[in-house]
Amino acid sequence: MINGDSSLKGGNSSSPLISRAGSQPVTWLLGPMRSEVRDSERMHIHLTDGINYYQARNANFIQGRRQFSTEAFNAPSYFIEHDNIMINVKSVVPEKTGPHIMVRNTEL
Repeated sequence: MINGDSSLKGGNSSSPLISRAGSQPVTWLLGPMRSEVRDSERMHIHLTDGINYYQARNANFIQGRRQFSTEAFNAPSYFIEHDNIMINVKSVVPEKTGPHIMVRNTEL
């Protein structure tokens, strides 16, 4: 859980600020929070596989990229984004293939 006055900042490293490894299910609860990187190619979040229960609410992402593959959000996983702010962020999100993928008041 990353919330409250949490702030993530990325320097010159090429690794994502948030990612996962392994096969165990992971619950991601983000917000309110701020994540800022300096480079347009730097990743805030990179989730490509596994079971993920992802919810970001009132999160600010500044610069950089976010990548969520469809394979990381097949049922029983879910992807929920609500009231987030993206400033100069390129996002690749799961295809809207069912009720477990929801994006509200967040322009991607």
